[in-house]
Amino acid sequence: MVCTGLERTYGLNWDQKFKICLGVAKGLYYLHEELHPKIIHRDIKAQNILLDKNWEAKIADFGLALPVQERSTSGSTQVATRIGGTLGYFSPEYATSGKVTEKLDVYSFGILVLEILAGRKCIDPFLTNAPEQIYLKDWVR
Repeated sequence: MVCTGLERTYGLNWDQKFKICLGVAKGLYYLHEELHPKIIHRDIKAQNILLDKNWEAKIADFGLALPVQERSTSGSTQVATRIGGTLGYFSPEYATSGKVTEKLDVYSFGILVLEILAGRKCIDPFLTNAPEQIYLKDWVR
C-alpha cells in the first residue's frame, strides 16, 4: 500500500477506504483478543499492510511483534528492552516508558486511518514552507 496521495494514486473511494480500515481493525482484534498469548505488532503502518485485488487488507511484517503474557495478580506489565517501530506511528507513552500494551497498536492504527483518509504520509518533511503541517496529527488538529 502506498501511503502518499492515495486518492491521486489509486482513486480510492470511501467504500474502499472503509474496507481497508475495517480489514486492519479485524486483524488487530484477532491479534489482541483471539490469540493466546496475544500479539502486539509494534509496527502498524501503511507499508506493513498488504492489499489484494479486492482491497482486502492483511497485516504483514511481524519482525517487531511481541507475544504479551497476561497480567499477573501483581499487575506487572511487559516492558520492551528495545523500542521498536517507526517514528510517527508509536504512541507517546510507548516512546517514554517502553510498556508494551494493545494501546501501542491502537495508536498506530489511528495514525494509519488518518493517512488513508487524508491521502498523505504521517510525516512529510518536504512541507518546509508549512512546518505546522509536517506531522499529520498536527495538520489534522
